[in-house]
Amino acid sequence: MPSLNLLRYDEVREKAGGELRILASYLETDVGSAIYHNVGLTLGSLEDFAVGLAPLMKVDKKVAYLHMTLWDSIGDLKSSLLLAFTGHFRRAMVLLRVSLELAILGVYISVKARTSREEELKEYMEYVLGYREGLREGIRQRFGTRFNKILDELKKADLMDDDMCDECRDLYRDLSKYVHTFMGGEAWRVVFEHKVERPARPSSAVFEVEELKKWYRYFGRVCMVIVVTIIKCIKKFELNITDRAGRAVDFFTEVFERGPQEEPLQLVDCPFLRKS
Repeated sequence: MPSLNLLRYDEVREKAGGELRILASYLETDVGSAIYHNVGLTLGSLEDFAVGLAPLMKVDKKVAYLHMTLWDSIGDLKSSLLLAFTGHFRRAMVLLRVSLELAILGVYISVKARTSREEELKEYMEYVLGYREGLREGIRQRFGTRFNKILDELKKADLMDDDMCDECRDLYRDLSKYVHTFMGGEAWRVVFEHKVERPARPSSAVFEVEELKKWYRYFGRVCMVIVVTIIKCIKKFELNITDRAGRAVDFFTEVFERGPQEEPLQLVDCPFLRKS
C-alpha cells in the first residue's frame, strides 16, 4: 500500500511524501537540526526534573498524582516531537494541548488531595468523566469549561499569577483549534492552500520549515507553563526539590529569560544528525 511506504514521494506536491522522507528532509536543514537538538535538550531536562521530584513522594504522597501526570505529559511532548518532524503538524499540536492539560490537571488534583482523598477522587471524576453533582444523573461539561475552572482555582491558590493564567488560556485556545477542526492537516493543505488541479494524497506528510518553527514556539511555551506551575506547587507544599531537579530548573530559567523567540534559541551544528 502506498500510504505505508514511509519513503515515498507524493504524486503531486514536491515537498510531501512518506514520514521518513520528511524526517530526513528536516534534519538536513540547519533550522531543523537545531530545533531537534534544542527540543532534545529540553525533554532531557524535563525528565531530569521529573526524576528529581520522585523523592518528594516519600515526604508527601499527595504529590504522586502530580508526578504521574508529569511523566505522561513528557511522553506526549515526545510524541508531539515525532509527529512534528514526520510532517503531521496538526496532530503534533493536538498532543501539545494534551500535554498541557495533563500537567495542569496533576497540579490541581495534588492540591485537592491535600484536602481529602474524597475531594481528590471527586475532582478527578468531574474532570475526566465530565460528571458534576447537582442532578441525579449528573451533567456533562465541556473540557474547555472544566479547564478554565481549574485555572481559576489555581489562580486563587496563588499557584498562577495573572500573566501565567492568561498564557495558559491562550495556549489552550490556540491548540484547541487543531483538535476540533482539520486545520493544519493534509486535507486542509490540499483543499485550501495548494489548490492542486488534481487530488493529492491527504495521507502524505509534508515538509514545511515555517510550520516546524511554529510548532517549536508552542512547544517552548507549553514547557514553560508546565515547569513554572509545578515549581510553584512544590513551593506551596513547602517541599525542597533535589539537586537534580534544581539543575533542570536552572536550565529552564536560562532559556525562559531570553523570552519568546521567532527563531530557534540556538542554531547549532549537530554532526551526529548530519550522519544519521
